[in-house]
Formats: sequence, structure tokens, C-alpha cells
Amino acid sequence: MSWFTPHMKKLLYSEPLKQALRGYDSFSVMLEHFNRTRGWDPLSRIQYVDIKTYLVDDILTKVDRASMAHSLEVRVPFLDHEVMEYAANIPAHYKLRNGSGKYIFKKTLEGLVPPEILTRTKMGFSIPLAQWLRSDLKSEFEDRVFSSDGFVARLFALDPIRGWWAQHQRGTRDYSTHLWALLILESWGRRFITR
Repeated sequence: MSWFTPHMKKLLYSEPLKQALRGYDSFSVMLEHFNRTRGWDPLSRIQYVDIKTYLVDDILTKVDRASMAHSLEVRVPFLDHEVMEYAANIPAHYKLRNGSGKYIFKKTLEGLVPPEILTRTKMGFSIPLAQWLRSDLKSEFEDRVFSSDGFVARLFALDPIRGWWAQHQRGTRDYSTHLWALLILESWGRRFITR
């Protein structure tokens, strides 16, 4: 729900932003779904929350845009409500086996799909963001985010960002997701708010 920890937010948020938020925490969106699953096993709880939040608001959006741009339908069979309901009722110990997820699904595909496909590590849509922020995007980030009249400077304290930026540049910490979020927010704010 948020790459920024509560401690990071406390350092980052300006006083006017803290007052405007009046104690709102983005985790409250997830908490509502967790509260519906009291008494469930931990895996089923997190899967339910994942389906209600991350899956619909992030992953499926990305997959839909990428696949439909090429006239592909890639997810519908697995998200049929009867398949989802059936999968949700499978006991947790059948879903995970020896630290491996999708156990039943993989066993079903044995003999149909080559073993190197079934056993390979998960591959996402990752990009070399950490490196880009140390090279190609370095000057753009510094010019935009550290601008005293920028959008980010209206909402956040720049000193913590400078500290995270310095650690990231030295390679002592990877703050790429945090820094990327700030750069995108700055770019969005310039385009749609401050113009």
C-alpha cells in the first residue's frame, strides 16, 4: 500500500500536510479487508486482501493495458468467479509447499509445460530503476524534486529526501521506489497542479 514507512512519513510530511490528513493512514484501506477475514488462516487472509487491493488496483491494470495493446486476453480464464471461489476454498497447506507457491497449479501442468518453465523464478516487470536514478535520471531528479518552488517542496520536507538521495547515490541503501514515487509526484504536480 505504501513504500514509505510510518517513520518515513513522519519525517517527510510537512505540518500543513499532516494537519490536512488528520491522522489518515493508507493502511486503513487494507485494515477494512483484514477485519472481514478474522478467524481465517494467515495465507487466506493475505490472499483476500491482495485480491481486494493490489490485484485489482495495480497488477490487473498493468496486465490489461500491456496485453490489450497487443489484442491479447491473458487473464480471464484464471479470474472466472467460479475458479476464484474454488481456489479460495483450497486449504492453505495445498497452496504452498516447501516455500513454493501455486503448488496445485504447477502439479496440474506437469507433463504439459516444460519443467524449466514451471520451476523458474518469478519474473516481474522490473526495470533497472536504482541504476537509472544514479545515472540517466540523476540530474532530472535533482532539478525537479529539489527545486524549492516545486510541487514536492509544497508537501514535504526536502531534508529527509536529500538524506535518502545521498544514501542511494552512495549505494548504501536502495531508495529507488521511494525516489521514483517522489519524481513521478513532482512531474504530475507540475503538469496538473502548478503548470
